[in-house]
Amino acid sequence: MGSDIYWDPRVHDDNPPRVYEPLPTGFKKGSAPTREDVKKAIKQYYEEISYDENGIPREDILRALDLEDAIPLVKKIKNRLNI
Repeated sequence: MGSDIYWDPRVHDDNPPRVYEPLPTGFKKGSAPTREDVKKAIKQYYEEISYDENGIPREDILRALDLEDAIPLVKKIKNRLNI
């Protein structure tokens, strides 16, 4: 599913539960990332690509990329999500 009006980054920008299960074999056997670690990495990623804390492109970056036409769509997504 892509970034459309039905997408909610607070829900859809997560991994399946299996990702958080300890690895059964290999040199990292028994280890697994925590949801906290993943959320921290996602937050850092959003900052690096000029998205807001909800994973939605900021207006300034859309303008810088000459994507002003996307601004109304982004606003529509934010309004639907009440953010």
